[in-house]
Formats: sequence, C-alpha cells, structure tokens
Amino acid sequence: TLERAVAVDPTHGRSYNHLGWIYDTKYRDYVQADAQFKRALEFAPEYPAVYLNYAIVLSALERYDDLEHLLIKAESVPGIAKDRVYNEQGLLKEDQGKYDEAIEKFKLCVAKAKSLQDIESYKENIERCKVKKATLA
Repeated sequence: TLERAVAVDPTHGRSYNHLGWIYDTKYRDYVQADAQFKRALEFAPEYPAVYLNYAIVLSALERYDDLEHLLIKAESVPGIAKDRVYNEQGLLKEDQGKYDEAIEKFKLCVAKAKSLQDIESYKENIERCKVKKATLA
C-alpha cells in the first residue's frame, strides 16, 4: 500500500502525491489531501502531477493566493503539461471574476493543447467567460 511505501521510504514524494489524490478524489478529505500534497512537493518538487493535483484541492478550498503561487512554480517544472497549468490559471482568474485575464489564459491553453478535444474544452471556457462578462457587466 501507499502507507507502507511512505513508511519504508518517508522521502518518496510520489507516494504522497498519490495519497493526496486518493484523499481528494475518493474521500473528499481536503485537509489530508492538502497535507499529502505538501509532503509531495517537499520530496518530489520535480514531479509534474503533484502541481496539477494540488491545484484542484487549492481551488476547491478557494485558497487563491496559494493556488496562484503553486501555478507560477508549476510553469517551470520540466515535462509539465503547460496547457493544464494555463487552464488552472484561467479557472482561478474566472473564479476571481477577472474574465479578460481568464480568457487570455485559456487562449494560451489552445496554443499548447495536444488534442482537438482539449482545444474544444478550452474554447468552451473562453465562451463561458465571455458570457459571464457580458451578463455580469
């Protein structure tokens, strides 16, 4: 089990990432997920998955300052899917009501996307922000 893996090697950051993901997706225990993702970042800062997984938790908790800081760090992680990072940044800006900034981030997603399905998803995000901006203006 993952608990056994971190008991054997308490510095195995990827195991903490997987534990964080389980606490988030299976139990919705954001306190435990947060703690596990922090450990993952401590021991495996080069592991791209932890940034995107942790971003989802920080967004759910509306910890926007922490989320913004995490995503800035994520941009420089080798091998990370940049479109996913920009998407999380766009969602953050959207949650903050900064629709123009969100749209710009989603455009960056389109530029970095590797599949038509992802491009369509990012285009939907752009359209959603345009509708919100027009409706709430």
